[in-house]
Amino acid sequence: MSAAPEPSWVPAETVARTGEQSANVHTAILVLEHALFCRPAATASGSGGGKRAKAGAAAATLADADADSTRLLLAGLHAAAGEIDVPRAVFATEATRAWTCDALALAARANYAGALAKYDQAWAEAATGADECAPAWERGVWAAGRLEALEALGRWPELKAAAADEATQAGAKMGAARALALCAALGPYDKAAEEAVKAAVAATPLLEAELRATLAVSALQHQQLDSARSMLPRCELAFVQAWAGTHPEAHQQLRALLQPLQVVAELGGALAKIADPRALLSAAVATAEPRGPWRHATPSPATDGAPAWAALLRAREAVGDAVLTRALELNRDADAPERDALKARVHAEVCGAQAWLCSQAARATRAQGNFVASKNFLKQWAQVTGKQLTLAYSLAVVRLKLAENASAAAGSGKYASILGSTFQMLEGAFPATEDAERSREWRALAIARGGLLSEQAAGAREHAAAAEAVALERKALAQLELAVRWAGLTVGSLASGGPQVAAYEDDGDDATPLGDALGCAHASLALANFAVSALSRPDDNGGGDARERRAALARTAVERTLFSLRAGAIDAADHVPTLIRLCAVAGDGALDPKLGTALADGLARLPAVWPLLRWAPQLVGELGEARSAQLSLPVLLALAARYPQAVYFQFQLARPTLPAACAAA
Repeated sequence: MSAAPEPSWVPAETVARTGEQSANVHTAILVLEHALFCRPAATASGSGGGKRAKAGAAAATLADADADSTRLLLAGLHAAAGEIDVPRAVFATEATRAWTCDALALAARANYAGALAKYDQAWAEAATGADECAPAWERGVWAAGRLEALEALGRWPELKAAAADEATQAGAKMGAARALALCAALGPYDKAAEEAVKAAVAATPLLEAELRATLAVSALQHQQLDSARSMLPRCELAFVQAWAGTHPEAHQQLRALLQPLQVVAELGGALAKIADPRALLSAAVATAEPRGPWRHATPSPATDGAPAWAALLRAREAVGDAVLTRALELNRDADAPERDALKARVHAEVCGAQAWLCSQAARATRAQGNFVASKNFLKQWAQVTGKQLTLAYSLAVVRLKLAENASAAAGSGKYASILGSTFQMLEGAFPATEDAERSREWRALAIARGGLLSEQAAGAREHAAAAEAVALERKALAQLELAVRWAGLTVGSLASGGPQVAAYEDDGDDATPLGDALGCAHASLALANFAVSALSRPDDNGGGDARERRAALARTAVERTLFSLRAGAIDAADHVPTLIRLCAVAGDGALDPKLGTALADGLARLPAVWPLLRWAPQLVGELGEARSAQLSLPVLLALAARYPQAVYFQFQLARPTLPAACAAA
């Protein structure tokens, strides 16, 4: 078509429909983009009010309308391919209602609760006839947005009701069909669920891999082992066909296929284990799955939303129940105490793995901004563990509150007091002990409280309450120093062969020596950040107490920055220019002159100096002053010894203006 002088394009609606039905969405996107690019712009010809001018204006209007329709179809194809940023941008550009843009912006930030409220408002006005002028495509955006938000929030009954609505089906046909089939697959496993999945797959093959994997999990949940086993080959074939038929450059669509593949793979492994009687005769073998691969096969915290985490939780719950049931059947001739021990062992392992996955899902959705889903995962965490209050769970709740009210944390005195009382409650419920198994949680608690106190101090300074700010900063410093102490205890206990941290009770770093070393580095970095931030502000007064406090903060900043860099926290390099300038003016007696020498020697002897490469121009510029040159020159020499080209050109440019001693070095 592109080779023809005047290519004859297939109607855009036909291309879009064929692309969705054949699961070759990316090719349909390329065809529509090419058609949109090659379409000649229709312009009104002639002048005046003659028939020719009116005909030209009408042709231009029709061409613009056709181009708008093609762009909207293109946006829908991008949405089907999983590239959600493109349709959101197109819909926001073409939108005629303010709440459409607001809802799209909220959904882009994963605030699906706020987006759903906007969509419901628009949908209600359209349903009552109060807003009859909205174009059909925009009402379709509202319908698809409501379905997306309800699924992300896990509100399945409402999703089923919304998808069954005729207006929703008219506006978002593919989304409504997928939602109905998904709700049927998530429900009781019966003939109706199978028929619903078959109908949806026949209409849109793009959904086959996801829907069949969900249906297989339902079969396993209802102990229909033969049905689940018979569906696995069809699930695998659906994945292979979808993968082979997807364009290689459709990265989002390919990545979306990996989520049902993981579910199918874990189901296949579990069914193979269940089929082998020897595999379930011992609790050690029966619980190997939760302890091993499950911890290393999780969705992406950055890109996978709440539905992906929920699907994996559901699949693993079904696997755990099936393994436990089969293990008890195979050991029915054993004594009652032995059966009870087997049941308790398998149940504890599965619940521990599920609790850990719930904690990871809550953290991921909290970071994405989907706070409602994060709350739901925390509730599941509490249910799995029998609603036992643990410090890790309580910390996750506090962090969710902090994230929800991040904008008001520093300025709201009421909110700060509530969080302060929450931290005091946690300290009362979990008294600090010299116990390595709790040091990780205590480190996280101390860092969180130190951050809150620092924000409170910043708010006090904004209200000119200097004395209160200093008191809060001292408390924050004490909390961060406590975090460093607990982090050191964790690493020390592991190095000396002490007890390992419980695998499912951590709230941050992995329960490994490397994870604990990084946790120690992060705790040290938090203390360095606070000290440098406090030093960057002017003294509240010129008294001796203020000078002693600044000297202590400077020592802390230098020591913690060097430690963090040695331990692998490369963000600590952000403080290097500030600390060099600070130590360069230590000759006035405010700071210990030896502090600058310790800083320069420590930076020059770092095991890895590459984090300092970005400061090479600033370090060369510091050579122009005598005091600064004494500190920056050893660091530059260390950089030049390992990365000479990174320093050479900057040094040659500045060489004519440098003192003779520095130029000769």
